[in-house]
Amino acid sequence: MTAVAEKQQQPRVQPSPGDRHATLIAANMKAKTQFADKYEGASIRLKTILHNRPVIRSFKRIFNISMRNWYIATSVPRASLGDASLASQVEAGMLKKIGETIEYFKKQIKQCEIVAADGEVDFALISHGAEFTDDTRVIGPVAMQLRQLFLMADHYLDLTQALYSFAQITGDEANNASYEVKKRLEAASTSIRNFRRLSLEKVNDSGKNREGFKAVAVDGDQAGQLKDALPASDEAGNVVGIASAGVAETPAGAPAEPDEDSLDTATNARKAA
Repeated sequence: MTAVAEKQQQPRVQPSPGDRHATLIAANMKAKTQFADKYEGASIRLKTILHNRPVIRSFKRIFNISMRNWYIATSVPRASLGDASLASQVEAGMLKKIGETIEYFKKQIKQCEIVAADGEVDFALISHGAEFTDDTRVIGPVAMQLRQLFLMADHYLDLTQALYSFAQITGDEANNASYEVKKRLEAASTSIRNFRRLSLEKVNDSGKNREGFKAVAVDGDQAGQLKDALPASDEAGNVVGIASAGVAETPAGAPAEPDEDSLDTATNARKAA
């Protein structure tokens, strides 16, 4: 048996949750230092204060990466195709997904308030032992809405913990709320990342792609799902439609993208030239 065959038969070692979390935090910080902090243009500075562990961990993992994904997904089509329609529709799809998630948490918060009123729960008594503060640089409407989503999710967990303390919900319900927050925040990030993929695939299909901005390769069923969700275009290549919320999600158990390579690939391509 050759060395190559032996290597192919070796089981793939999955990273531990701790290793994966550290990798994602490093990737998010890389997106901050290489994109957000060096962005040549106006931005909004806002202080972001979070208190609940699931929200803090997700913010550290995905906020800056998601903001950079939005930038790539909208700037590359405008530069390569000379047509803002694809970029606008991709952005609208991202905003729709985030908006739907915000609306979900608004409804959950309203439900918490109803339960609190019936049980005479005083939310003014809520306090926090830990606090995460971030001087957040917000670039674009997607990042602004994403930050609002994190704040909304954090507030929701405040209320569920208060209800649990006053015995208005069970411990399982409180734990399920934490899991639901984590799942929906990760889903919003995955949707933004997949919109980026769709955008770059459309640019590549046009034959006008710039070196270094190639879509992420996928295979199997996911490739078919992405193809079906690609923006429709007429004979002239103008975008006439794009899926908004129905973007293919990363399959369960698949490793998340810890880092977005498009900007690095572009840099390497220029150096090689």
